[in-house]
Amino acid sequence: MAPAAVDPRNGALWSERLTVALDVAADFSAGVPIDSLVDLLPEGAPMGAEVTSWIRSHIPDRPIRDGIVYPCANELLPDDPVQRRARAAEFLSRASDAFPRPMREVDPWIRCVAVTGSVAYGSAHPGDDLDFLVVTRRGAVWFFLGSVFLLRRLRPPSGEARGPQRTCFNYVVDDAQILRDYRIPRGLLFAREALTAKILSGDAFYRGLLGSSAWLEHEAPRLLSRWKEGGEFPSPPTSERAPWLVRLLNVPLFFVLGAYLQLAGLVRNRRLRRSGAPDLCFRTTTAPGRLTYSSRRFWRLSAAYSRASVTGRWEDD
Repeated sequence: MAPAAVDPRNGALWSERLTVALDVAADFSAGVPIDSLVDLLPEGAPMGAEVTSWIRSHIPDRPIRDGIVYPCANELLPDDPVQRRARAAEFLSRASDAFPRPMREVDPWIRCVAVTGSVAYGSAHPGDDLDFLVVTRRGAVWFFLGSVFLLRRLRPPSGEARGPQRTCFNYVVDDAQILRDYRIPRGLLFAREALTAKILSGDAFYRGLLGSSAWLEHEAPRLLSRWKEGGEFPSPPTSERAPWLVRLLNVPLFFVLGAYLQLAGLVRNRRLRRSGAPDLCFRTTTAPGRLTYSSRRFWRLSAAYSRASVTGRWEDD
């Protein structure tokens, strides 16, 4: 499905995006840098000074200090954006600790590992999770997950106080699945997630994936342009099969681990509802080539961002 043609200078589009982004930030009691707002706008939309002027004239109750837009002049934020950025950098520096051994490009079943979510955005709260996107070769998702879960039991994480509260492999898919996921237009929130990811391993694979996702050029061209090297993207990646033994073990691991994670998700959701945090409840999606988690909070954000999307709203397949 081709994205709808959109005039990038359409004031209704970029002003709606500013409004949505600021409303979401206010919902989380967060300040947002002007530069981050500019990155979300289409080509031809205003840059920093014009965006600042527009906010002051159209949303005057949002004060701007040192290039950051705050939710309310009299609201005391629990964390300022500078602290959140420093915390995100600290969490990112510890990302490799989530793995039982150093990641290597020659791993026969891993094609790409990236950090996503608030840490990748550069705005992490003290209790935020460290979210991972992992792409395996075809037929290796559950072998990878089984290996990580087992080896992490043998080598527990350090649990340092300054580190993230939890690590979460919330988007683990094989290369055939992610090629399908990224080919379909899915809206502004998906584009933002994809284009703010911090790559730990498999940079060429991921940049080739982005370059082959034509709809991203329509949805978030400014963010997409940052991924080009020398003005070009690598060749689009193709799916590759994992070694035969990995594929063989992947089948029973899918049934065992998939069932366990579905049950664990139900138990945790029940606890979250009882503790008065229903917005943190989540959906667990398991398939032979996929494990994904999506929270109610995420779906609320998706609905908000869909108001300013060119290509639609993120929906799980």
